[in-house]
Amino acid sequence: MQNLRDKLLKAGVVDKKAKKKADHDARVQRAEQGGHKIAQDAEAQRKAVWEQQQAAQRERDQALEAARRAQREARERRDRVQQLIDYYGARPQRGPRRWYFMARSGAIRAFSVSEEEGKRLERGQLAIVERGSDAEEGSAYAVIPAEVAREVWAVDDALLRCFNRDWEAMPARWWEVEQDRRGGLPAAPAAVQP
Repeated sequence: MQNLRDKLLKAGVVDKKAKKKADHDARVQRAEQGGHKIAQDAEAQRKAVWEQQQAAQRERDQALEAARRAQREARERRDRVQQLIDYYGARPQRGPRRWYFMARSGAIRAFSVSEEEGKRLERGQLAIVERGSDAEEGSAYAVIPAEVAREVWAVDDALLRCFNRDWEAMPARWWEVEQDRRGGLPAAPAAVQP
């Protein structure tokens, strides 16, 4: 094609302006046919990558938000349990009976309780519970009513240190099921009495 234009230019049939315009039109046509398609493909590819990145970011954000929500709900439940323990918890009344229970660390602790409290602890009407994170230091235990103990049990059963609960009314925990499978061992140790 270029040869024909050059020949026409030499022959004087076409002037330089017309030749330049024809060359320009040819370049534009080639660009539209090949270059434009390549640019469109590249743009579509960039757009697909961007959409994938946005979808992945949304998934990460949703997972992060779900984790934050779960932590917030767990913290609210723990705070609610601590409020219940602080409100209903009381130091045991001093009395002639010793009531033994196991601390979270495995150490045996004891309260001196009155006869009335001792009977209520035996019958499961009262429970011994940790007050908070300072429970291992010593005096951070309290006696709470059974209704409150059931609420504490539902949220964090590790806070209960001694609770003679009604075994049929309360749901089984994983260690109780495991012990039952291993040969009918008692589901939980009873409070140690002298």
